[in-house]
Amino acid sequence: MVGAAASSVQDPVEALEAGDAAAASALGPRSDSEARAFPADVADNARDLRLRDISARYVDEVGAVGQDGSPVRGNRPVPGPSKDSTGSRRTPR
Repeated sequence: MVGAAASSVQDPVEALEAGDAAAASALGPRSDSEARAFPADVADNARDLRLRDISARYVDEVGAVGQDGSPVRGNRPVPGPSKDSTGSRRTPR
């Protein structure tokens, strides 16, 4: 699910880069007009400021997540489990 959460930041980024208030507004729940108005206002501001090359990434309690869904510490991916000399899987600390 972390990979899905990480990819979910792409829709708002695309809406902001395009300055598309309607697309940004659609990201909020239909039942909450304030939650729909805020991202639309941000998209309008991004358009007015001519922001380009906007980026975002998902971060949770564990840390950041790379585009492939793998955990990242600092700017380096965290190594996954590896096998020791006996063939047992171990997780790096």
